[in-house]
Amino acid sequence: METVNLRTFLEQAPMGYAYHRMVCDADGQPVDYVFLDVNRAYEEMTGLKRENVLGKHLSQAVPEVLADHFDWVSFFAQAALEGKTIETEQYVPSLERYYRIKAIPAEEPHFICYVTDITAEKEQMERFRSVASALNDIVLDIDDTLRFTGVYTTDESQLFFPKETFIGKTVPEVFNEVTTRQIQENLERVQQNDSKLSTEYASWHTGEERWYQAVYLGRQDSFDRWRYNIVIRDITESRLAARALEESERSKSVLLSNLPGMAYRCRYDRHWTMEFVSEGCRILTGYSPDQLIGNRDCSFSDLILEEYRDQLWEAWVEATAEKKPMQAEYRILMADNTEKWVWEQGVPIYNDNGEVEALEGLVIDLSERKAMERAMRQARDAAESANLAKSQFLANMSHEIRTPMNGLYGFLQLMELTDLKGEQQEYLAHMRQSIDTLLSIVNDILDISRIESGKLELEYIPFDLREEMKAAVMPFSLRAREKELELSMIIDSEVPRQVMGDPIRLRQVLTNLVSNAVKFTEAGTVLIHATVSEKPLADEGEPMIVFRVMDTGIGISEAVQSRLFEPFVQAETSTTRRYGGTGLGLSIVRHIVALMGGWVNLASQPGKGTAITCTIPFPEMPEQAD
Repeated sequence: METVNLRTFLEQAPMGYAYHRMVCDADGQPVDYVFLDVNRAYEEMTGLKRENVLGKHLSQAVPEVLADHFDWVSFFAQAALEGKTIETEQYVPSLERYYRIKAIPAEEPHFICYVTDITAEKEQMERFRSVASALNDIVLDIDDTLRFTGVYTTDESQLFFPKETFIGKTVPEVFNEVTTRQIQENLERVQQNDSKLSTEYASWHTGEERWYQAVYLGRQDSFDRWRYNIVIRDITESRLAARALEESERSKSVLLSNLPGMAYRCRYDRHWTMEFVSEGCRILTGYSPDQLIGNRDCSFSDLILEEYRDQLWEAWVEATAEKKPMQAEYRILMADNTEKWVWEQGVPIYNDNGEVEALEGLVIDLSERKAMERAMRQARDAAESANLAKSQFLANMSHEIRTPMNGLYGFLQLMELTDLKGEQQEYLAHMRQSIDTLLSIVNDILDISRIESGKLELEYIPFDLREEMKAAVMPFSLRAREKELELSMIIDSEVPRQVMGDPIRLRQVLTNLVSNAVKFTEAGTVLIHATVSEKPLADEGEPMIVFRVMDTGIGISEAVQSRLFEPFVQAETSTTRRYGGTGLGLSIVRHIVALMGGWVNLASQPGKGTAITCTIPFPEMPEQAD
């Protein structure tokens, strides 16, 4: 089977092709789109050069299009964000062309745009309307001496010469030698056959090529003299239409033959009896169009693996009943007895009575995509296995480290009770601080390992919410004073005191957030604020407590914010060197809050500070009677 390079195919395709990515604002609303790829036909049809548009937004590459009456961004958003295949025909004033546009969804938020320049077709239709509304024939009467006896037309401007040029003059006196000879020969043929004769010819008397149909009629009068009528009709438009139609059919044939799959038209029956099949069926199925059309050698149903036939038929029955497109994935058996995954999209065609007349659509090869999906699944499974092994290893190692560390910590506490000199006490304090840091790291590793292995469990007990908040914040008051920071906590009166939940994990969340806020703030304030959300949890009506930790610290760049809650991710390298840390704290916070049924939001601006908000449902304890 010959492999065709996709890039080469797109460049040779007669249809314009463009690949875009939709751009949305902070609210998820589409506002623009980016040019990622275009082919040569697209450049020729639109006049937009590849080097001038790739990587640019529509508003940058073609800003004048935004002033058009048609909202291109909203139109294409249906494909990019809603997964719809849509079509339209539009006139683009900024490009002065008519286009037929088809948008197909790709991986969100991307979409593919197929473009056909239908300017000539539109202009041709306008000419047709004009001709149909003002069609006038020219009638010339000629006697047996080839003299003009009458000239009739409702529009004399259509005549080759002024009307008076004809009357009383003979054919040789009006026309040149070549035209005269043609007229004479045609009149002789009328005499010989005693019937009418129709001919077509081209003329350039107006300075451009015009085509005419001349119908010669002859009869003999009572004196056996021949009288002739020549009815002349301008058929230039019909000639052009036929030529354009021929070109259109040729273009369609080329397009169908180059489609990445098999285009078809079939009857609405269980055999999917083919009436038309494109040349793409040879590569897709191994059969030629002649073998499939009319079920000559086999029906398309024979190619579909048995376990998929009923499913596909039911999908078509549903599509025809609801008058909607049909999409399906299934496997077929090729002529060489190998199996292949295919994807089909088609639409039912209805007659004037609303009955299904035929099915039309496209079937393409999914083999490469299925192989890629299989490889991705295998890679994902391997990665998950490796991650699980890593988590188990970290947990085991952390346990091994924490056991002797706890022993060392205990001996340090005993040493503090002995009679030590000032310098020794200072060394001991540094050792204890280092061990505290190391134990914190070990605990973080244990927690992230439990989270990744799904073994982190929450308690559900009554506790005093305000006391837990104080317990989480108070340990940092000394460090805040040392850095001359204003550390404050505000708990709104609406926040309940007694709630149900896991106090240890809540304290861990707040401790992580306050620790980071104090660590990364050199001057200013750190504020912990607890409020009740205006919207309770929808299902149970439980109050949602909003914990917001705000600081005036160094802030976080936008590039880092999106991945800051991933394990082992920290801010810039320089920040890590200066402040230290494992990069696990915020990841643990996000997972614990999610386990509690809540969510975390981050807002930050470099140089101005950070605000992290945790919204968590905490059922309020009923008040106890005295």
